Amino acid sequence: MACSSCAEKAGFKEFEEQLHGVWLALVYGGGVAVAGLAASVAVNALTGWTIPVFAIGIGYVVGQAVKKGAHGLGGGRFALTAALLTYLSIAFATGSTGVTRALMQSISEMNWWEHAAAWGMLALFSPIIELIRGENGVFAFLALGAGMLIAARQTFVQSRSVFGPYFQDPQEDPV
Repeated sequence: MACSSCAEKAGFKEFEEQLHGVWLALVYGGGVAVAGLAASVAVNALTGWTIPVFAIGIGYVVGQAVKKGAHGLGGGRFALTAALLTYLSIAFATGSTGVTRALMQSISEMNWWEHAAAWGMLALFSPIIELIRGENGVFAFLALGAGMLIAARQTFVQSRSVFGPYFQDPQEDPV
């Protein structure tokens, strides 16, 4: 329990400001995750390579964006947001590879929305599919885990506690 001026100095925010920080962190992190997804898909389309180390870079920039959007707030919900955005970015980038395309082409008698739903489900599980396939699966899975961990660690801030205010006697010399 603290007075409002001490709480302000310690960085505590009102609930509405915290909720605004959550949405802003989601928007910033989501925007950067989409940019990372686009970069990864572009590299895959131009070169044919799926580069697992992109997961670490995407995790770093997503974590930074969530931290910037949170305006100094931190904790488990921001860490989880950053990790999930990193996973979704990499999963959907991996979902654009040849395995998913081949599976989608084998299912020809579907509507467009059924194709979209099937592609979305395959994309969500594509890191696990790549792990099972075994080419770069273990390395890609470890890089994805490292990217998620980096994103989460950047946004996880220890909670602050305020004890006080403490009053000093003005006649007492502090030294």
